[in-house]
Amino acid sequence: LKEWALTNRDRLEHPRIDWDRVLGAETVREFDTHAVVPVYGYRDVDHYYDDSSAIRVSGAIHTPTLALCAADDPVCSAEGAPRSDSDFG
Repeated sequence: LKEWALTNRDRLEHPRIDWDRVLGAETVREFDTHAVVPVYGYRDVDHYYDDSSAIRVSGAIHTPTLALCAADDPVCSAEGAPRSDSDFG
């Protein structure tokens, strides 16, 4: 992710991005905190994750759907995946 950001830095430049922090990020969460949150005006990384989560709209899917995610997926973690209809807000 950092390599991609560095390769595309000229297209990603924004006055609110602190590139030292972005390139020093050790996790996706840290990267998002410094690269996404300030640009789009989120309060914090959790606000960004909540706003961009599909969980708010996935309950409206009417066709039976099987969604798979890996236990170690840093973007779509198994912990956040609903396991039954009652898990949809």
